[in-house]
Formats: sequence, structure tokens, C-alpha cells
Amino acid sequence: MAVLETTFVIDLMKESKLRRDGAASAKLKELTARKETLSISIFTVAELHVGVAKGTQPDQERLQIQRCLSLFGVLQFRESTAELFGVVVGKLEKHGQPISAMDALIASTALEHSELLVTRNLKHFQRIPGLQVEGY
Repeated sequence: MAVLETTFVIDLMKESKLRRDGAASAKLKELTARKETLSISIFTVAELHVGVAKGTQPDQERLQIQRCLSLFGVLQFRESTAELFGVVVGKLEKHGQPISAMDALIASTALEHSELLVTRNLKHFQRIPGLQVEGY
């Protein structure tokens, strides 16, 4: 299974809207060819809805998100995920490497399920111990 991080989903939606394949579309084809089960974190859903609230065409953007979400499973947040979140944030902060809460929540969700995280922002996630990260 691969957990698709917010940057990937946004890039995929932009490419779809422009009707032009790009790096995210190519990565999606690669993941599909590898027969990866694709999912997203509930926190990616939250970040996408922040974009809707800030956007100029909220109805269209909401519809695009609904279409996109129908393609992927959504991984929920559990108490055990909260514990992983605490470990991730605590270890990084202890070493002077703060991380945004949303990135840590998404990473913790991927760690919870022992799954690969696919992102454009490798720098944000590669420093998290035990997290498998793949860029595009």
C-alpha cells in the first residue's frame, strides 16, 4: 500500500484539471503498475478542504476533491496513531528539527500502517525515522 501525501493529491488534481499528464500522473501509473493499494490520510482530506475554503471556486473544488477521494481509501486517526505522532514530533524536536503538525500527522498515519508515503516534499519526510518515503 502507498499513502499519497497532500502535495501528490493536489498535483494529481491540477494535472487532471489541465488535462495534461505530469510527474504526479506518471507516479500514479507507476504505483498502479506495481499493484500498490492507494490511500490517503484523513489529514490530507482536511488539508484539501482548507484549500477549498481559501479558493475562488469552492463548489468546483469541492466536487473535484470528492471525485479524487472516491479513488482512494481514507486512513483514519486512532489512539495508536496519536502515540506515533507524539514519538515523531518529540524525537524531531529533541534534535532541533521541528515539523509541521499536519506533516507529522500524515507521516504518523503512514507509519501506523507500515506503508510507503508518496510526496513531492521529500525533505519534510525523509528525516522521520522508520518512515518509507518515495518522491516523484
